[in-house]
Amino acid sequence: MPLVKIPRNAFCTLLGAVVLSLLFPGVSHAQGVTANEAATLQAEISRLQAELPRLDAEIRKTDSLRNSEKALQEKILTGRGQERQKREEEIASLEARLRESGLKTDAEKRKTAAVDNSIEELQAREKAVIQRLTRLTADFEQQIRNSVPFEREDRLARAASLRKDLEAGRSSVEEAFGRLKALYRDEIRFGDEVALLSKPIIRNTGETVNAQLLRIGNQWLVYADEEGKAFGVLQRRLRGDSLDYSWRENLSFAEREAVRTALDVKGSKKPPRLVTLPLSLSLRSDAEIRAENNGGNRE
Repeated sequence: MPLVKIPRNAFCTLLGAVVLSLLFPGVSHAQGVTANEAATLQAEISRLQAELPRLDAEIRKTDSLRNSEKALQEKILTGRGQERQKREEEIASLEARLRESGLKTDAEKRKTAAVDNSIEELQAREKAVIQRLTRLTADFEQQIRNSVPFEREDRLARAASLRKDLEAGRSSVEEAFGRLKALYRDEIRFGDEVALLSKPIIRNTGETVNAQLLRIGNQWLVYADEEGKAFGVLQRRLRGDSLDYSWRENLSFAEREAVRTALDVKGSKKPPRLVTLPLSLSLRSDAEIRAENNGGNRE
């Protein structure tokens, strides 16, 4: 419990009042005080007066303690205020750093989202290009099927291999484009060539003969056997979505001579000249082909 400071003058007044109340409690009692009682009271007064310095010292000590306690309390309050201010500043700094970090995170998220969108767009484009290349390869296969049946299986195999790799995802866009470009280049060269070959052929009768074969690009074939007795030109007809090829072998004398001359010119047996071959790009019906094949040779 805090000590209450009592001024020394007030304390002396209080002490005197106590002594007087003891000495003179009343008029009737004052007359009965003896010398011994007076001496005792005087001794008590002296003792109380002797206590005054000690009481003053205790009061000063109490005041000092109270001042020290007040200073300590003020120091503590000041320290707490400074600590609170420091913590508030640290919190404000952390919040600012957090906001800055949040802005950076948002910016990184936007960049990441943009990169993801770009990757998705590139993947979508790559997928579309792959699909386009696959369709082009399939169309290229169909073109080979519709061309002359010369080395067709090998040409188809290369195109089919590319298409299967594209469908299975085993070929990149760059690789597929390069392979398809090479296929087109080979087929264009094949279509531009006029080649003379000696090889066995199967006639319409099922007979296999050794013949000289003249290939004109990827559109026509004509042949003459080694004995110069059998001749044929390739004719085409439409079956479904594909072209079908067969030999027309009942050639007239003029047509056989044209074929023989073309073979001799290409084989350098005769000087270069213009030769009109019995060839056509028109599609024949099955009835026309049967009629021509059953009509015999036209001399």
